[in-house]
Amino acid sequence: MKEGHPFRRLSGSGENSIPKHWPVLGICGYSGAGKTSLIEAVLPPLCAKGLRVGVIKHDAHGLTVDAPGKDSDRFFRAGADVAAHGPQESFIRRHSDHAPDLRRSVADWLRDHDLVLVEGHKQTMLPARVWLRRQPRDRPPPDAGRFDFEMGWGIDRPSALLAFLEEWLPRQLASAPVKGGVLIGGTSSRMGRPKAILRMGGKTWLERIVAAMDACVEEVVVIGGGQIPSSLKNRLRIPDAPQRKGPIAGLLGAMRWDPWATWLFLPCDVPRITEDALRWLLAQRAPGVWGVMPLDTASARPQPLPAWYDFRLLGLSEEMDRPIALASHPKICVISIPPAFQNAFCGINTPKELLCLRQSKKRPAARTL
Repeated sequence: MKEGHPFRRLSGSGENSIPKHWPVLGICGYSGAGKTSLIEAVLPPLCAKGLRVGVIKHDAHGLTVDAPGKDSDRFFRAGADVAAHGPQESFIRRHSDHAPDLRRSVADWLRDHDLVLVEGHKQTMLPARVWLRRQPRDRPPPDAGRFDFEMGWGIDRPSALLAFLEEWLPRQLASAPVKGGVLIGGTSSRMGRPKAILRMGGKTWLERIVAAMDACVEEVVVIGGGQIPSSLKNRLRIPDAPQRKGPIAGLLGAMRWDPWATWLFLPCDVPRITEDALRWLLAQRAPGVWGVMPLDTASARPQPLPAWYDFRLLGLSEEMDRPIALASHPKICVISIPPAFQNAFCGINTPKELLCLRQSKKRPAARTL
């Protein structure tokens, strides 16, 4: 039985490389090309759509971020790193003994932003880049590599960039690796026996769930220390997060193991789940959405499992005792389940529900005359 390491590095990425699926766009051009003006123009409509946008600016001539003589500037010049807070705003000013690490800065921003715009860095390869011309023959440097498109002076630059982002951001989200996690760490106290190894249609519930997830995600892991069938003994196992209880322990165990993946989490008590139902759930992802929870039509309450969770929810999850607490977050999308998939998402938790499930499977299908 394979057991996952509690923390996974970004696979296939160098220390300073930025993964191609990250929503990072470079706005490049020589001085005077209009980079700042373009970014300033697109920020209000992007924010109006509910997107949190971060901007990283490269300035080869040094930074001026504080008024000389102010308390915070005096603290900084005396040798301290400084954080200043005001109404609905704050800034941090740090000393640095080495060259700035763009990848680290981008990663910090992406933890709680939907999009990062990088101004400058024309020689740096990013997931997408735009080149702004000052004049018709103003070409990028030969060593700058390929740009996704170039903009001259004679076009509506903000509209062109917004149109590009409208198509590019959903594609970036769809290209992000999705991992699947099946939680089996519960005690199954209401059922009275482990649900993962109950059988339906010749397979255990866990085997059925894993098979449906395998068709939809990059990798499926089993989370928790419960029993599993022998056919899954070589499946990667992730332990629950220590000193946490309930489903949140399983979610945190997986998200800590691969903190940059997006996760499709399922409990082990949904044996009727199907590939089509999971694809419907994943199709509800959208830029600016950090999680998708189905709405239980019977109770009119969000279901924290099954659900899809973005990597940006790791920090919030660390602070919570139950996944349902995430439902009130403005970045969580709670969506009604279509009638065709309601049974697929319905959990079987008690012997009575199990009996009803088995009886429904024994009934002959109705014939149409």
